[in-house]
Parts: sequence; C-alpha cells; structure tokens
Amino acid sequence: MHVVIIHPEQWNGGSDRCTVALIRHFVSKGYKVTWLTTMIDEYWKDHKFEGVDIREVGLKLHPGDWWSQNVALGWYLVFNNIKPDLVVVDHSARWYSNLIGLIEEQLFEKTDVIMVNSHFTASQFSRVMPHIEKSKIRVVYPPCDVDSIVISAEKPMSRRDRPQNDVYIFMSMNRFWPEKRLDIIVEAASLLKKRGYKFLVQLAGSVMPHIPESRIYYELLQKMTRDLYVTDVVHFIPSPSECQKFELYRQCDSALYTPPNEHFGIVPIEALDQRRPVIVCDSGGPAETVIEDVTGSKILKPTGELLAEAMMHHIKKQDWPALDCDETYEKQRARFDRDFSLRGFCAHIDEAVAQLFPDLAAISSRNRRALA
Repeated sequence: MHVVIIHPEQWNGGSDRCTVALIRHFVSKGYKVTWLTTMIDEYWKDHKFEGVDIREVGLKLHPGDWWSQNVALGWYLVFNNIKPDLVVVDHSARWYSNLIGLIEEQLFEKTDVIMVNSHFTASQFSRVMPHIEKSKIRVVYPPCDVDSIVISAEKPMSRRDRPQNDVYIFMSMNRFWPEKRLDIIVEAASLLKKRGYKFLVQLAGSVMPHIPESRIYYELLQKMTRDLYVTDVVHFIPSPSECQKFELYRQCDSALYTPPNEHFGIVPIEALDQRRPVIVCDSGGPAETVIEDVTGSKILKPTGELLAEAMMHHIKKQDWPALDCDETYEKQRARFDRDFSLRGFCAHIDEAVAQLFPDLAAISSRNRRALA
C-alpha cells in the first residue's frame, strides 16, 4: 500500500511528532511512504527516515499559512503522478474566512475518516463544520513518547528518587509565541518573589528563527523580567535539545503550561510521563488530560494572579502520591500507555486503516496466524 502524508512546516511540536510517529509506523508495516512538506526544521536533521520518499517542496509563503501550503502540496500530489492508496492530510486548526470555510467543508465531506486530537477539538470542529457527519470524527490523542523512545533510555524518575532541590523549581516547556501566554509566568514570578517564596522558574522552548514574532516575543519576555526585577528567579533556556528537555523535566518539581484553549497540548502529557505535576489552564485539551489535584492543577483563566496562587499551592504541597509513589503511579502509567503512548496511537491508526481497507486487514490477520 502507498501512503502519502501531507504535513507543511515540519517543526518540533506536538503535531510534528505525530507526523513522525505516523511515518515510522507505516514504514514498520511495510507500506510505501511518501512525505510531502514545505520545510523540515534543523531539529530533525539527524533523524533517520529510512524507507521514506521525502519531497520537500520549497514555497515562498508566510510561515503558518497552512491553507495555502496544503493547497500547493495537493496540486503537487496531483501533477506529479503520485498514485496513493491512502492520503493523510495534517490540517491547520484555523479557519480564515467564511468562503474558505465553505470550501473546506466540501473537502471534508469527501474524506473517509477525520481524526482530531481531543474532545475539545471535536466539539470545535463540529461547531465550525456542522454538516459533517459526526460518525466520521475520531478522537485520537497524539503520542508524547516519540522522542523519549529514541533519545532517552532512562526510566522517568519520581521526585522522591532524586536529590531534593534547594528551591522549588518550575519549568515551562513551550515555544516562544504570544498565544502561549508565557507572560503570565513572569507576572506570577513577580508576585511570588514579593511574597517571599523561594523558587526558580525555567522558561525553556524553541525560538523559531523563520518567524519574526517568535524572536520579538522572546525579547519582550526578557525585557519584562528586567522591568519586574525577576531576572534572578526567571531563567531562559532557548531551543533546548531533546536530551536537555528530559534533563529539565528531571530537575524540576512542577511543570507549567499556560496557553488557553489549546487543542491538545503535549506538555501535560510529557509531565505525566516524567512523573511531574503540571499547572494548566482549565480549557481545551489540557482540561481533559490533567486530573485536578492528582496529576496537576487547573486555573480558570490565564492571569498572573491565578497562576501565582496555583504555584504557591504546589510549593506547599508535600506529595503528589499518584506521581511520586511507584505503586500508585502504576494507575497513571497504565492511563498513559493506553491513551498517550506511541503504541496506543498506532493501534488507533491501525483500526482506522482496517476500516478503510478490510481486505488488507484480512491479509495481515492471515499473516499473523501464519507466523504464530
């Protein structure tokens, strides 16, 4: 079977890891895989994509304009005599105008399966595309352990099993982008410092060189720390490697994830995997994936005051039994493996493929019986 994956702008976020997971899984099944993209970030330069026909189509379009890029890659697919059996299109969460929305709705009516990354996204999709059959929509949470399997062979370590920090360490792992609301972390740090708390905030994440807004926001946050006199308690870690990322998780006591209405949000799941409590906004995907006072805390809206209160709660809370204790963590680990792991993700993909290609599923079943 020939699978074509269309994914513009391969950065190093959650959707990009989904793409990598799909590619590797389809290759492992013995399928022919063609990957159409407009750019591949330097982050992936050392990753091996054996058995994949990569078509990096350079387009002079504004970064983030996935509508135009998907259209361009679709035309490339049609006019380059590529004959796929299955096409996987990674679609942007944005709908730019009523006209484009009407066109997109016509396109979605022709699809067989629509996979979304949270129940929140499913509800948003149905609201914007009310005429699409709900039976086509499947919620499949993205896997967060794509890189940890490759990069980090170390088993996640609970806070009990590592030396205690001199001060409480909060770590934010997010790209520097205005919608991520990292500014409220700086505001919260100012409030905590004024109230005499001993803590450290590590602001880690990618500064996207191709997008001026990312660099401008990064510089704005640095200025904000100077203006609020928190440069001593807020440290910036731009564009950490995957090895550095896992080391930061091991060092920290709690993770921070501040964007509101995020469709999924990979950081809360990485925190669960690494056995760290996390503070999130009570909206979007994180509202589904974080269990209040079990795996983390939720704030009603993104404000520095509410975040500061949640951070104080974490500093005062001695234990998170569901994460710190090996015996009780088993339940959360089972939840992770079922809903958020690469293995669980691939199982959902196989179910969808079997539905679309029942003859292929029957052949695979016979082959498994023959090998047994």
